[in-house]
Amino acid sequence: MTSRREVISGAGILTIASIAGCLDDLGSDDQQEPANQNRQETNQVASNNGGNSDNNEGQTENTETEENNDVGVQNDDSGTRETEVEQVPDRDTREEILELYGDGIVQTNAGTSHLNDALSEQTDENYNQAISSASDAQDSFKEAQDTLSEAIELTYEIKHRDARELCENGEDYAGYLYHAASRQEQSAEAAKDGDYERARDYVEEARDYSEKADQVNPRDSRVMRSALDLD
Repeated sequence: MTSRREVISGAGILTIASIAGCLDDLGSDDQQEPANQNRQETNQVASNNGGNSDNNEGQTENTETEENNDVGVQNDDSGTRETEVEQVPDRDTREEILELYGDGIVQTNAGTSHLNDALSEQTDENYNQAISSASDAQDSFKEAQDTLSEAIELTYEIKHRDARELCENGEDYAGYLYHAASRQEQSAEAAKDGDYERARDYVEEARDYSEKADQVNPRDSRVMRSALDLD
């Protein structure tokens, strides 16, 4: 027969790790570095055009300016931004995928925090609070799954397999932890009722789901940013 001590010690073994790097600033201006690159490219093209003018003495300065405008090379900021947008196809969709992916990670880590609280509270025999924390964890993991599912749909629109695989891994990770939180809630309820053997069984099931989540190895938002060519 399973004792209360065995249930408590078993619950204490399970600890869920958060996804590293999830709190980097997703709201930063991704276009700043490409803009500098484009300014260099603009100056290089202008220089080349100047060389062509030296080789063709009959070409006037006005004609050179018109040719630069024809290829979209402009020295003002608006022209740089236009050229910059054209560099990365489907940029708006890519940025939306990145934002959704970052939101999904934040939601997953919120669930992780709630789940670890539930584990700690059950170890302290605070079963009512453990049940509440495990329920909150499930809500967060479900939100993460929904958010990442939306991101996956966008990756199909732009036919980006690498981004899709990252989103799917994140969705799987949140899904496994959702089930782990569900079993943890059931374990706390059983322990509260004094059914320690059943509580122990649920702890073991929660551990199994946690181990499956560990095998997924989700990546943080910096990896997604690189995959989408938004560095």
